[in-house]
Amino acid sequence: MPLTDIGYPFLQEALVTAVTDELFDYILSDNGQILPVPHSQLEISAWKRKAERIENHYSKRMGMILGPVEVLVHVSQLAGLRRTDEGAMVKEFQNIPGMEADFALQTVVDYHIVSEDQRFLVSTSIHPSIYCCANAYKYLGERCCAYCGRISRRCKSILLG
Repeated sequence: MPLTDIGYPFLQEALVTAVTDELFDYILSDNGQILPVPHSQLEISAWKRKAERIENHYSKRMGMILGPVEVLVHVSQLAGLRRTDEGAMVKEFQNIPGMEADFALQTVVDYHIVSEDQRFLVSTSIHPSIYCCANAYKYLGERCCAYCGRISRRCKSILLG
């Protein structure tokens, strides 16, 4: 699934999960093919109401004329960064309750990074060789947060303190 920035002019990073028009949902399958899923009559009228609501929101509240909304983009928004057991930082995307998950195609900006925000960089795992014996550390886990310690020995990639 492609990454994109949504909600112009207040951009947020998101992961595109589906694209819809008035008649179909277009979903990317596991093998990379785009599958069109037809809407029922009830879904078509709900889609029209949602498209009109988005168009009215931007014209009335934001002062922007989008024109007719013909395509909606369904997204999972960036929820935060998660550190894996290996030490890598991974972006986590999910549907956030209370936040809109559908955006007009006109408000989606191509994901082209000019200046990356250092707080949201995805990083690889930390090489265990930097954890040498006798190095001091500060534990930032759930229990005993911010306790200081000294590395006494290590076993493979698991640290013992």
